Amino acid sequence: MKTTILLVLALLQISPLFADDAKSTPASVDAFVKQRLALLTQIVEYTKKQYDLGEATEEQLLDATLELYALSRDSSKSKAEQITWQERIVAIEEKKKASIDRQAASGSAAPVDALRAAEQVLAAKQKRLELRAAK
Repeated sequence: MKTTILLVLALLQISPLFADDAKSTPASVDAFVKQRLALLTQIVEYTKKQYDLGEATEEQLLDATLELYALSRDSSKSKAEQITWQERIVAIEEKKKASIDRQAASGSAAPVDALRAAEQVLAAKQKRLELRAAK
């Protein structure tokens, strides 16, 4: 019985953690997107500074940039904007592939990593074609 009471008290104490706090939750999808874009922009800026100091890898910087670009593409209102962001994504994926190819050639990355990078370039180019076709 004491265990049940303790369990109920513990659940009551942590239940506010799962509550939807209306003051901190945006009221619309656009508000969520705006907050996410701001956070991702800060992450890219921070990662860029770390990269410049030699404390972050090129891959970390490119990954952070990809996240920002993907959300920017997905939240764009026009097809033209989506295509522009997708062009940037293709360029980033190609940079990632070149970097991983160099690592694989030197033995610091597995050959499968190079295959995955090549697949990601193809996926980005496919998405670009799909966006262009949907104009």
